[in-house]
Amino acid sequence: MIETDREVGLSLRSESLGASREGVSSPVCIVFPTITFGFESRRRVAPLSTMFSSGPNYTKLKTNLRLSINRLKLLEKKKTELAQKARKEIADYLSTGKTERAKIRVEHIIREDYLVEAMEVTEMYCDLLLARYGLIQQMKDLDEGLAEAVSSLIWAAPRLQTDVAELKVIADQLTLKFGKPYGQACREQQVTTISERLIHKLSVQAPPKVLVEKYLIEIAKNYNVEYEPDPQVMREDEWGKDPLISLDEKNNLGNDGAGGGGGGGGVNIPPAAGFIGYPPQPMPQQPFAYPASVLFPTQMPHEAPALPAKQPLPEPQSSWESPLSPASALQPSCEGSRVLVGVRVPSILLTNPQSLTNCFEEFKEVVACHNPDIIVVSETWFSETRPAMQHNLAGYKLFHDDRVGRGGGVAVYARESLNPQEVHLKAPPELECVWVAVDGGMVVCGLYHAPRAPTGPALMDQIVNSVVDIRSRSPSMMFAVAGDFNNLPHNRLCACLNLTNLVQEPTHLNSTIDLVLTDTAEAFDQPRLLPPIGRSQHSCVLVTPKTHQVC
Repeated sequence: MIETDREVGLSLRSESLGASREGVSSPVCIVFPTITFGFESRRRVAPLSTMFSSGPNYTKLKTNLRLSINRLKLLEKKKTELAQKARKEIADYLSTGKTERAKIRVEHIIREDYLVEAMEVTEMYCDLLLARYGLIQQMKDLDEGLAEAVSSLIWAAPRLQTDVAELKVIADQLTLKFGKPYGQACREQQVTTISERLIHKLSVQAPPKVLVEKYLIEIAKNYNVEYEPDPQVMREDEWGKDPLISLDEKNNLGNDGAGGGGGGGGVNIPPAAGFIGYPPQPMPQQPFAYPASVLFPTQMPHEAPALPAKQPLPEPQSSWESPLSPASALQPSCEGSRVLVGVRVPSILLTNPQSLTNCFEEFKEVVACHNPDIIVVSETWFSETRPAMQHNLAGYKLFHDDRVGRGGGVAVYARESLNPQEVHLKAPPELECVWVAVDGGMVVCGLYHAPRAPTGPALMDQIVNSVVDIRSRSPSMMFAVAGDFNNLPHNRLCACLNLTNLVQEPTHLNSTIDLVLTDTAEAFDQPRLLPPIGRSQHSCVLVTPKTHQVC
């Protein structure tokens, strides 16, 4: 006997009506009819609660996370290739004098670059959720370690779902998991855990003019096309203050200088606690109170009046690993200035060749001509494929911190007769800096800070804490901090550490970004600017000591 769908439906209806007439409550069910051949059929009954469950589908979430990662990788590769082709078109516009049209095209490239970086961040969050998939299944409340990834994906889904439809499915499943009010708050950007870097990359603001000029300069340089940037735009001090340039430096650290140079990238590092929320303060009438264990040379009885500090100094961290031998004593003169007794102040050459590996022979000629004691090189581009050991200098000892990604890398060459030793400090691997101590009681820090890199606060804290820590153990130690600062706020370093910037002339186009900071400024002559090395636009800076070495 064959039981048809219609008969099953009528049977279900009659049973329901009969139950209601008898006053007996009957649970609501959905009946799946089956067709039987020659035997009695069994009805498969599914409760209504399982058919309309409000919980997330974890299998669906996992599948779409994997699909999103693959699709994002393909889109990143495709957009990057298209951007490279568009750069050639912009170079053609520049060569034919169509500057305004080139600027319009550059704005489009900048937006595409931002979009690619936003996709990379989104891909990272998808990968994180996939790695912690088991934890997501078991948790009842949102874990703090996943809050940023979850909220950022829900926020980004409506903005990227045109290109990656799977993100909408992911956002819907996460909303089911953690509740509709939370999902709505994420979409309206009412939670504080959404990645600021992602918000910045997906913002709709037009890129600043100075960034457009920087792109045009680099494109013209790569394609050997002559281009003269707008001098008025390049003189603007807004480089780094625009939120499109500074990603997450809430305290405006790293936002005072002008950008420039070859670009290295950075990773998203949260601002260090020591420099958060610099409040504007009036100039104090007396030096601020340093930590009790720290004695600066200017705090000793023979000091001259100390420079007032504009900002509070962060507490020194325990970053010291290798002790330094005590420096030669600094004896006070009758006039209150410091006289170096038995100390040889070294000469310093600072250069940014934008890939030392491509112009090493020219670099050796410059060194042989000026014979400096210490050489600080920014943007060495040393890496595993371009090892630093292949770029040693006779008579010098090489200390280096190789780059991670495009551009970057820093090296310090110190004359072997100065008995140089590297000062090993605990620092995040993203920071590019090298500390070297030489005979005569001086510590030299060579650094490179990439344009638009979010590592500014961390690098500032690293420098301040290291100098304070070393001074607490060797109060008479001298310091020189040299490198390509880009938009790192060197004025705050000078105020905090009683340093002086020796370089006052532009070193890269109209920007003064290749700096030498020292606490013994009077021991040096005025710096000399030398021609750039290789294809770089950074002038070399040569700092030589005075004859009498009195500071």
